[in-house]
Amino acid sequence: MSRAILPLVGLLAGILIVLKLTGSLSWPWWLVLSPLWLPPVAYALVAGICVILYAGAMGRKPD
Repeated sequence: MSRAILPLVGLLAGILIVLKLTGSLSWPWWLVLSPLWLPPVAYALVAGICVILYAGAMGRKPD
C-alpha cells in the first residue's frame, strides 16, 4: 500500500470508529471497519486477476 494512503486509511477508520462508538453512526461494524479491510481485498483481487491473465497468456504460447 502506498505510504501516502496508509495514514489516510487509519485516520478514516479512527473517525468512523469514534462516530460509531458515540452513536452518531448507525452503520454495522463491518462497514465501519471497511477502510481497514478494503485495501487488502482490492490488492488481492487485482493480484488474482493478474495471475489468471498471466496463466492464460502462458497457455496460448506456441511450442
